[in-house]
Amino acid sequence: MIGIALALLSGAGLQEFYNRIRTPLVELDSYWTAVSLTGVRDESKETRLNERINRINRLAFIPPTIGWISGILFILGSILLAF
Repeated sequence: MIGIALALLSGAGLQEFYNRIRTPLVELDSYWTAVSLTGVRDESKETRLNERINRINRLAFIPPTIGWISGILFILGSILLAF
């Protein structure tokens, strides 16, 4: 039961992570495309975008960790149920 709950939590966590990282990545891509066309760089905007990516990446380990724990608990629960 706990394994199923953690699997759902892992899916929700991964979805939230990918939703949060999508916007800064699109902004970063747009920024560097504009820089390649115009040659004009904005140091403050680069710093702000990189800080957002770094903040998101610090927590990127959480959803996969929850997924692994869920899988392990599912296997343990299956073994216990077999006995």
